[in-house]
Amino acid sequence: MSRCREASGRVRVVVGLLAVIVGCGTSIRAWATVAFTSARFSDGMVLQAAMPNPIWGLADAGEAVTVTFAGQTKTTLADSSGRWEVVLDPLSPSATGRPLRVVGRDNVVELNDVVVGEVWLCSGQSNMVINPPSSTDLDRYPLVRTFKSRRWGERPAGAAFWFGVELHERLGVPVGIINKAVGGSNVRFWFGASITGPAGDGLEDRIRAEGRLYARKIKPLFPLALRGVCWWQGEADDSRPGQYELALPALIRSWREDFGRPNLPFIFVQLPTGGGLRFGEFPSSLPSVQPMQLIGPRMRDAYLKTLALPNTGMVITLDLPGGTHPREKELYGRRMALVALGTVYGTITGNYSGPVFSHVQREGNKLRVFFRPRTAIGLQAGGGVPLQGFAISADGEKYHWANAIIDGSQVLVWHDAISNPVSVRYAYDNFPRWANLFNDDGWAAAPFSSDAQPGPGGTPEPTSTATATPTATLTPTPAPPTLSPTRTNTPTNTVPPPPTSTPTETGTPTRTGTPTRTPTSTATPTVTPTATRTPTPTPTIPLACVNGTGLRGALLRVLRNSDPSGDEMLLITGNAGIFFPPITLPVADRGLLFQVADSSGNIIFSRQVPGGDNWTVRQALGGYLFLYRDPTGTLAPGITRVKVLSRDGSTVQFSITGKNSNFTVRSYQLPLRLAVVFGDRSDGQVGRCGEIHFGPESSTHCSFSLLGNTVLCR
Repeated sequence: MSRCREASGRVRVVVGLLAVIVGCGTSIRAWATVAFTSARFSDGMVLQAAMPNPIWGLADAGEAVTVTFAGQTKTTLADSSGRWEVVLDPLSPSATGRPLRVVGRDNVVELNDVVVGEVWLCSGQSNMVINPPSSTDLDRYPLVRTFKSRRWGERPAGAAFWFGVELHERLGVPVGIINKAVGGSNVRFWFGASITGPAGDGLEDRIRAEGRLYARKIKPLFPLALRGVCWWQGEADDSRPGQYELALPALIRSWREDFGRPNLPFIFVQLPTGGGLRFGEFPSSLPSVQPMQLIGPRMRDAYLKTLALPNTGMVITLDLPGGTHPREKELYGRRMALVALGTVYGTITGNYSGPVFSHVQREGNKLRVFFRPRTAIGLQAGGGVPLQGFAISADGEKYHWANAIIDGSQVLVWHDAISNPVSVRYAYDNFPRWANLFNDDGWAAAPFSSDAQPGPGGTPEPTSTATATPTATLTPTPAPPTLSPTRTNTPTNTVPPPPTSTPTETGTPTRTGTPTRTPTSTATPTVTPTATRTPTPTPTIPLACVNGTGLRGALLRVLRNSDPSGDEMLLITGNAGIFFPPITLPVADRGLLFQVADSSGNIIFSRQVPGGDNWTVRQALGGYLFLYRDPTGTLAPGITRVKVLSRDGSTVQFSITGKNSNFTVRSYQLPLRLAVVFGDRSDGQVGRCGEIHFGPESSTHCSFSLLGNTVLCR
């Protein structure tokens, strides 16, 4: 007889009159010659309706194997390696559990309670892992079943579960969720074996390889019959939007090729989550300074551009509770399902999503903004104020706040002083609580830049009934919660007053209450260092911070402050605030500049930390954490780490760490002045900065240690 094989799930093995119950993870006895090789084949399995379903396993080479299910009988012979496979003909959906029997030469393997419905693969990183449903919720929906790694009936991620619940309630059929996700995983770990891209797609060859998580989690599922893929991933890649806009489409293409499904539906969640206006809330005023090219909106654009692939859908999250790990997974899961119902099943006759940008069309001095079908029915301005949040450009670089009016399911945008507009963007900021475009269901429009033109898509026409109709009476389930917030304001489409005839690229915000500290003396501390060498003269350059805010709780410390110079250690920390109006932070794009000067403005040392790939961005504490790392300190000499945290753009915390560089301070240079610019020098000119004078006449001061080798200002 053949070797013992593993049987996953709870199966019934019959030899003659002998029946042996084999538990999950228990090996079939050596005399059992036919077996399943995937744990996915277990009691309670969900098969995909209306598609051929492969069933496979192992037996002795050349052994005849017969599979019976739902009136179908399929027979095959195991190949020379012992592998066998049959394909069941497309099945009608059924909530009635039936046995699936596999008959070999000497034994029978039987799976019980197998149903037929809709099967989805839910993958990604931590948000497809955490917040599982309660036991009570699982018991309420026995026909929403999950397979993770051992058997059907496991506890899924909350987002995946509520996705399945919404599909089950809307379609009336069983739903199977195959939940394969790993927290903190990078997109390249999930690249399929067929990772390819069109010539010139920009994806780096060094990362164009099958991902290790794909090989471990997804590949063993083949050949799998399923309806589509639900994807929530990107937090590990959100500091590299330029790379992600190439990587996500490449991943989708590779999975489709590996599955042999060139149009395999792919639903993905747009990141970063939250940060926008919710229907019924009053919008804030437009920023006086145009938001810069920030990581958050560029990352949202990466998902929007991916919609150019056919059979894809995007879940708008701007108006949902945000954060790296949103806790309201039911809202997210149900919204994911609505996108699937609209783009895959065609069962929703109205809006299935908030307005999703499609393309733009020039009409004289105006731009007409189009949205995807069945996302922009009943466009309206939220908050009872005129429509706002659109910016227009004549060159694609400098943007100006624009007029915007709703015209049916489209929006017309213009600026009186721009006769040849070329691009438009909407809600283009990390926290665009001033953008107020909604549809009739109270769902917010997705932020966009017209540089990303995914097109109208190929969503199916809506039908009055679900694609699949169950063949058995289903257990009644509670009605789904209302997904649209209660409307408390009467929308209006009033045309807003036009801006001034001459557009302004940027403005210097008016700031009140900003402390200005001017020293009245330059007294040195009582204890002075022993070194008396005259330093190299430093140029008198105006500090880069203009009309910024004051720095509070600031600390500047230099260790090893002695000759020879070049091995000093630096620490700068503090809080910049209050910024009014709140600022945007372009540090991941343009870096951070700091300057340390004497009281006359002579620069003692300064560093421009560059933007780019050394920055990572995370949502934290209701805001954004920007983190720069350069362990060798080569990009900005001596600077190894910078951390910037902003919750709402009005207050900013920062820390700067450096080592093994010339940060020397002499006693006669006291008291010191410190300027920190969140960006480069151009950002300092528009007030994205803070400054402090560690003067002897104020509550701040500088001093040397007794040995003179440490400078401390606070």
